[in-house]
Amino acid sequence: ASISRSYALVSLSLLKRLADRLIDFTTTSSTDTKRRDRAWSSHWCPLLTVFGQLCCSSDREVCAAAICAFSEVLMGSRENTDQSRRAWFNGSETVQLFQGHLFQILKKGLYLKLDDFGGATDIAELCCSIFIRDHRLVFRDTGKTAWTSVWLCLLQLLHRALEDIEQSELSDEVKNATSSKIYSCMNRLFRSATRSHILSEADDPVLWRQTHSILELHTLKPSSSNASL
Repeated sequence: ASISRSYALVSLSLLKRLADRLIDFTTTSSTDTKRRDRAWSSHWCPLLTVFGQLCCSSDREVCAAAICAFSEVLMGSRENTDQSRRAWFNGSETVQLFQGHLFQILKKGLYLKLDDFGGATDIAELCCSIFIRDHRLVFRDTGKTAWTSVWLCLLQLLHRALEDIEQSELSDEVKNATSSKIYSCMNRLFRSATRSHILSEADDPVLWRQTHSILELHTLKPSSSNASL
């Protein structure tokens, strides 16, 4: 049964409070590995799962409110000048955040196709922002293999989003406006990956070709490792 709008919005408020408590806890125990591990597995993962369910609500108002609250937890509030008031995860936890939560939300958002794909594009932009902010941390803590897995999966999901938008029954004007948000994500991701020198044609030609094969489907054709899109 679908959750009523009022119940879902109250749940979001409670989730946000719980997240704030967890942010305080993980900040004070940042050097205690065992406490951080317990906080991630016992508290953060269940909390993120519930956030994800609300982000994929068929009620557009609930979906939008959930994504906004979820973004504030993961990125910090735009209204709060103290950007440290957000969830801080290590590289391994960030990989799990993408693979176990964000990618699942994005897939479900594409499946639901609410209105103008608004929920899916909002989550795509959130994924993009988190990756750009934390991908060096992922590379440092978990290595190139885990980084590559997240990188390629994110690009493939953005590619799928563009295909789904193109095949939808939306007007051309709405299609173009929605697709432009995804194109922007792909551009920002490519610039960030190449500028950090993690994505390099000289160092890893196989990954470069894999990336190229996805980007060129949408006329984003990097010609060298120093390309700027």
